[in-house]
Amino acid sequence: MPGSYLIDVRRGTVFSRGWGVLTDAEIVGHAESLRSNVRFDPGFRQIVDFRDLSEMRATGAGVHAVAQNNPFRCDARRALMVVTDEAFGLARMFELFMEADAPRSSGSAWNKTPRGPLRRPTPPSKCRDVGRSRRHGGASALLRGRVAAAGRRRGRADTVR
Repeated sequence: MPGSYLIDVRRGTVFSRGWGVLTDAEIVGHAESLRSNVRFDPGFRQIVDFRDLSEMRATGAGVHAVAQNNPFRCDARRALMVVTDEAFGLARMFELFMEADAPRSSGSAWNKTPRGPLRRPTPPSKCRDVGRSRRHGGASALLRGRVAAAGRRRGRADTVR
């Protein structure tokens, strides 16, 4: 698979693109190339464009190898653009491997969460990727947090539920 990537440090985003035939060696090589790039930060977001792939030769073993040696942090947001069911299936497989390989928390996040009248402890989140952000409990939790923060700035004591 010919491919390329652009690291936009200002935006904190890696833009990756692949076309042609996708193989295990090429997806592993892409991850290693990112890891060795001095401009790369594991906390960056990633947008992957696989819309121009003509053939998928990547296997479950190759996808699992990339998930185990992922250069990104487990809480990094990532999105993949695909047009075939096969490519979507490999992206979903990657997400499942990331979830299975994520370190399990012993509840330490519950103990470190500051408590007060306006805060509720946030359960430790599993690391999930591939298009959907579940970090911080999803968009609705982020919205609730912003609404509560706005209320505190205005002097109201809103309860976050």
